[in-house]
Amino acid sequence: MVKKISDLLIIDEVTYIIRDTYKKPVITMGMGDIGKISRITTSMYGNDVIFAHSGMGSAPGQILYEKMIGIVELFY
Repeated sequence: MVKKISDLLIIDEVTYIIRDTYKKPVITMGMGDIGKISRITTSMYGNDVIFAHSGMGSAPGQILYEKMIGIVELFY
């Protein structure tokens, strides 16, 4: 559960280090309102999965699929 902005930096850094060091698929994300952004930023650091929901989220911080598509298109 992401409690403060600096937690996001830690998640991104850990994602990059794991991916760069082990060269294996990695899945990371932060949860909660502040953690929502990590569902996008971690993909820029090597995360292999972006979680979204199609109507009813199953975890805090999940973004609706249709919104996620628009966000991802901005970056990729």
